[in-house]
Amino acid sequence: MPSLSFLSIDSGIPANRLKRLVRYGLEIDDLDFEIDAQHQKAINDLRNRRLSAYVLAYAYRCKIEESYENYARLDDLTEIANARGFGISSELSVIAWRWVENEKLPGAKKWIERATVPGKAGHDAPALERIAGWCKTLIAGAQFDRVSYNYIAVRLLASLPPDEMVDYPKKVRTTINRLKFYGHLDGWCRPEKDDAGKPCDVFFRPKFDL
Repeated sequence: MPSLSFLSIDSGIPANRLKRLVRYGLEIDDLDFEIDAQHQKAINDLRNRRLSAYVLAYAYRCKIEESYENYARLDDLTEIANARGFGISSELSVIAWRWVENEKLPGAKKWIERATVPGKAGHDAPALERIAGWCKTLIAGAQFDRVSYNYIAVRLLASLPPDEMVDYPKKVRTTINRLKFYGHLDGWCRPEKDDAGKPCDVFFRPKFDL
């Protein structure tokens, strides 16, 4: 019997709507938690075969905010990801999830909001400079020679209030794109292609000539 999450993915119907059909005879394997907007967003991303920064940030939250319900959420997410060829645990290791808590951006919500004002209003240079400085500190202090977009985006998302994180993936993407567009990360990132041949950004410590 499929779980509510798998049925939502396969049908493309939000879990809260599917749950109403139980009274009409729909058989599902009940979950040990309620599927809220945050979990539904993670399910939707995985349905589109994307192990997004949001999915990883959400999984990270479930890991550090220990409770029976969060363990169940993480197990559900891991099972869905595995069925789609993703390994959440391995990807969390790649972004060094154990260090995230100490690498958050203070006041992230304010800085992201300022950095993503509509284009016609002009860009907020001080906000972008503040976020760029934080990004460079992250990159310079990373245990890897280079890091991915998800490495930075997960930390930005995790810096937000937990119940608001679901509203910010697009703004986080816009923020990082503007950092690149306005030259705040020149010498710190470059475009490459991932293992599937798709374009991706790589961030690295610059080498200075002495």
